[in-house]
Amino acid sequence: MKINKTGGQPGAIVKAKGLAQISDNDRLAEVVAQVLADNADQVATYLADKESIYQWLMGQVMRATRKRAAPDVVRQLLSAALDAAREAGASDV
Repeated sequence: MKINKTGGQPGAIVKAKGLAQISDNDRLAEVVAQVLADNADQVATYLADKESIYQWLMGQVMRATRKRAAPDVVRQLLSAALDAAREAGASDV
C-alpha cells in the first residue's frame, strides 16, 4: 500500500498524484462543451434519434478528464447540453 510506504496523508497523495474527482460544474461544463464541439458528427447522429451515442459521448468526457469527472455531474451537464441542442434544432453544438 502506497500510504504505508510513503507515510503520507491520503489527501496529500491524492492531490499530488492528480487523482481527485472533478465535480466543479463550470469546469465540467467547459469539458462537455468542448467534447460536443469536437464531435459534431456524433452529436448530429444523437439528435437524429440514435441515442446510443450518448454513452459514447459520456466516455469522451471521461476520457478528457482522465476518468476523474464526477459521473453524475457529467450526466446532468451532457443531458442538458444535448437537450438544448435538440430544442434549438441544431446539430452543431
